[in-house]
Amino acid sequence: MPNTSAHEAFTVAEKIRLAVATTDVELPDRPAARLTVSVGVAAYPEDTERASELFDLADDALYEAKRSGRDRTCMARELQAPRAHAGPSMGQHAAVTQGESNAGAGHRRPPQ
Repeated sequence: MPNTSAHEAFTVAEKIRLAVATTDVELPDRPAARLTVSVGVAAYPEDTERASELFDLADDALYEAKRSGRDRTCMARELQAPRAHAGPSMGQHAAVTQGESNAGAGHRRPPQ
């Protein structure tokens, strides 16, 4: 989500998570079910000054959401030690969210 702060990305992720959680999914020959979604959020340059780290940070936050109970949104900044703030950024903000439904057979993290 270009030009989106970490706070704004968290708000969008939560809206999506809650919308999914309140939607009944109907499949043939099965009772209606509810799905849940776990989401990880990271923002550039708020969480990292290296854009190349952005997806890894969002992925780490996603896995923390799953480890800590699923059906939640976790922020990358909650997983990191505080870093020194270098002052106001002149660059564009971009936020990345990684998400996955908790329905299905599960997800395995690819080797890095």
